[in-house]
Amino acid sequence: MVIYIFYSGRYVARGLTLFFGEDKQSVTIKAAERLIEKALWVAEVLRRKVAGLHQIISINETKIVDVYMPREEGLVKVEKERFLTVVEVVLTRTPTEEQKKAAGYQAPLKSEGEFLTKESWERGEKERAEKREQRDARRGERPPREERGERQERQETRGEERRRGRPERR
Repeated sequence: MVIYIFYSGRYVARGLTLFFGEDKQSVTIKAAERLIEKALWVAEVLRRKVAGLHQIISINETKIVDVYMPREEGLVKVEKERFLTVVEVVLTRTPTEEQKKAAGYQAPLKSEGEFLTKESWERGEKERAEKREQRDARRGERPPREERGERQERQETRGEERRRGRPERR
């Protein structure tokens, strides 16, 4: 399973779901350019949460050619080459011999830290689901803002304040 890193998202939660909820043996995290730091951070957090994860990091460079076609006849098309740096982090419970020999291989952490287990992860998921239900129940007791009329009243008074002192347009 591959997790692509974009600007926002819940990547650690998704990784934990893949390892504990879906019992995946391997997860790949990919990111490019400015988001490489975020991908490495997500991988380290997952490594410290899930016991026995081997980490294999590889950095690649991809050539991208942008072609700009002219809108008018007689002009030459322009091709611009650029290179994109991409990092791929593989977190796996069972690495192959080839992966163990890779330059970016890191063995599992041997610390006696607080790793999550499937049971503790499921317990946490259940607690979060209960909190969501309670929050939704509280929202159900109280009508949305639009029904209470708060937002409309504020917008109307703001509009009046803005119009004061200005001549009306016709």
